[in-house]
Amino acid sequence: MQTSSSDSLIYRILHSVFFKRSQRRASRLLRNSAGLWDLLKNVSIKSGSLTDNTFVSNLQTLSRMIRAYVKGDYKVIPWTTLVKIVAALVYFVSPLDFIPDLLPVLGFSDDIAIVLWVLSSCTEEIKRFQEWEAAQAISVSDK
Repeated sequence: MQTSSSDSLIYRILHSVFFKRSQRRASRLLRNSAGLWDLLKNVSIKSGSLTDNTFVSNLQTLSRMIRAYVKGDYKVIPWTTLVKIVAALVYFVSPLDFIPDLLPVLGFSDDIAIVLWVLSSCTEEIKRFQEWEAAQAISVSDK
């Protein structure tokens, strides 16, 4: 079976020293709410320069999941999912990764690939969060 170039890119990124470093940092950050708030701020800053509204919207969803977790509002996210999401966000904000962000256009391709990988590998957890989030909005509007 032949793998596509994007699968190959994801495989190389996931096994790179850069992503492994992001995973270790994610595990530490999940025990440090101040560090997570800083990470979310940096994600917001970096994503502000992007023009793909769908990608930015997906990043915002991941950020809201982590924000709700940190605030204690939404604690039903499995630990492995939390680590994946936070590691992807750490990787996203890091300028020095598998393909350095200093390279115009190309530098964001690995960041986008990692975020898309998280979105596809955590689809059910993201869907449950979005349903919870919608229910919260309805209960607030009913008051």
